[in-house]
Amino acid sequence: MFWAKKAKHIEQIRVRARDGEEVTLSHEGAAATRALCLICLEEVSTLRGLACPEGHLICSACLQRYICSLAGSAKLRSSNGALDCLGAHQQAFSFGRSMVEPLLFGDALRLYLEAMETPETTETPGEGEVQCTPESIQPELHEALNLGCPSCEVFCDPDPDGCIAMKCSSCDVAFCWLCFQLCGRDAHPHCREVHGGFFPPRTVVNQWHRRLRWRQVDRVVQRAFGERPAPKLAVVIASKRKEAWREEALRLCAGNLADSEIRLWPFPTVEPSVGGMLEVVPHVQAAQFGRIDELRALLDNMPELIDQANDRGMTALMAAAHGGHAAVVTMLLERGADVTCRDDRGVSALDYAIRENKLEVARALLDNTPELIDQANDRGMTALMAAAHGGHAAVVTMLLERGADVTCRDDRGVSALDYVIKKGLNIESATMLAKIGAEKGIMLSGMTRDQTEADFSNGNLRPADTILIGSDLKLMAVVTVLELCGNKIGAEGAIAIAEALKVNAVLTFLDLDRNSIGGDGAKAIAEALKVNAALTILDLVNNQISVDGAKAIAEALKVNAALAELRLDHNDIGEEGASAIAEALKVNAVVTTLGLSSNRIGPEGAIAIAEALKVNAVVTTLSLRNNTIGDEGAKAIAEALKVNAVLTKLWLGGNIMGDAGIQAVRDAVKDRSGFVLEL
Repeated sequence: MFWAKKAKHIEQIRVRARDGEEVTLSHEGAAATRALCLICLEEVSTLRGLACPEGHLICSACLQRYICSLAGSAKLRSSNGALDCLGAHQQAFSFGRSMVEPLLFGDALRLYLEAMETPETTETPGEGEVQCTPESIQPELHEALNLGCPSCEVFCDPDPDGCIAMKCSSCDVAFCWLCFQLCGRDAHPHCREVHGGFFPPRTVVNQWHRRLRWRQVDRVVQRAFGERPAPKLAVVIASKRKEAWREEALRLCAGNLADSEIRLWPFPTVEPSVGGMLEVVPHVQAAQFGRIDELRALLDNMPELIDQANDRGMTALMAAAHGGHAAVVTMLLERGADVTCRDDRGVSALDYAIRENKLEVARALLDNTPELIDQANDRGMTALMAAAHGGHAAVVTMLLERGADVTCRDDRGVSALDYVIKKGLNIESATMLAKIGAEKGIMLSGMTRDQTEADFSNGNLRPADTILIGSDLKLMAVVTVLELCGNKIGAEGAIAIAEALKVNAVLTFLDLDRNSIGGDGAKAIAEALKVNAALTILDLVNNQISVDGAKAIAEALKVNAALAELRLDHNDIGEEGASAIAEALKVNAVVTTLGLSSNRIGPEGAIAIAEALKVNAVVTTLSLRNNTIGDEGAKAIAEALKVNAVLTKLWLGGNIMGDAGIQAVRDAVKDRSGFVLEL
């Protein structure tokens, strides 16, 4: 299960080093930081425990046990509630009370506060501190009733559908929806072993959540009114005052505490109890855990169990689909299991298969009943929407291959196409979408048919995104400019754009600067240039194009009759690639601007280009900056300039030329008015 409601949590924390110096740490933005707990060795967020700047961590669960183990000792009292970091430090330090206490609850918090009750502690707030009142802690009490991810504290949907083996959509950490135990990457083993299953009745879930909320509320009131005990002579008076404040704080929050989902009013004086292992229905449990022989025996003896549901409306087919047991699903379908059944929350077997990313199960269900593919649930969501929403790209591709409708919309008006583009896109699914777009004339990338310019620069686009752009270009009749610089389209994306160039007859400017298209991408673009008669400016700067890519482009230049400006700077074409481009220039009659800077071109490449310039009558601008042509290459170009009367701009800076080479070039153009020369 997933949710996306985020709550920004910023907390300034004072930690005290052994030398007495205090340092302020911030939890803002720390949700993405994870570390191994030094005690249990589980990986958890540093927000869910004590974490020092060196990355050492004691998780929340281990912290509770550690505090309880210190009860009765003088360690906590002597350190004023501070705890030493258990990791190795060059300069050891401890976590101050202001960091430890907010993480405690239940017995651990009670024992911790009792340990702090010394005769020296007074009821009067310290300098700079604010006295807690029943009114002042109301925001904290309201927040304590929310259920958040135990790793990053992002708020959870208070009533998610389906399985209690959860995964947070914010930090991608799994946890149990009953006890909120962190479970690494998968909570299913924990739920099975500790709770005996994945689908408890709602009454059981409410019991566990009631206890969790009780703990969170109790921690707030204990911290507020049990933090600064009075001197011994005033113990009775202070205790009565604090108890009155506690009762008043809870009374002010009674409206929320009495909510039918929370049921904490009157507020219990002791922690609410919860049930043990979940009750099970044998045939549903056998299907859930993939015990096919046991399930077959049960059905042989009592065939009527095939569609008989448990107390939450779940049938054996739904349970097997959730567990991903394709063999069990196939056996149940062969026995006539009803694929249209839904549980008490409106979830079908296909819904469970897709939510849990069980590709083979989803395929088996659709093989049996193809018409399920576009059936919507009570929120208008189809299988394709659910698969895309969960980010299950392989399932999305399978559904698209089977003809899932991308135009249908859910109850909020969001189309299946919107879901896929936002979360379910990979190269395979994008390719399928492009095919559908071409067949049905659907625009996929967000561009419109009447758009004349499209700028996707620095948009972190991947190959799959570019496949959709390429699909749309085939349908656009007026677009002339496409900017894709600074993305990550790679060879696959360049290939998609190249395929569009073969049929698009209006695009004149294409910027693919900094996209790592490599040799394969360059070859695809070159093939498109052989047939494209519209593109006049092509930017392929900084694309990891080497010799093979340069040769392919050179062959295209021999037949292309439209491209006027080609930028190949900051690649790796070398001597051989430069020689191939030079040969193309001897026959090309349209390229006027050529950029070949920073391409490891040496004297041999420069000599080849010089020979081309002797016969080329169209190139007016040439950049060979930051290569290694040396004096030999410079002199060759100087000789070409004596007969070439067309070139007006030449950049040769950074080429390891000596005085002789530089002077030769200067002498060759000294009498040419307006000639731009950089040396």
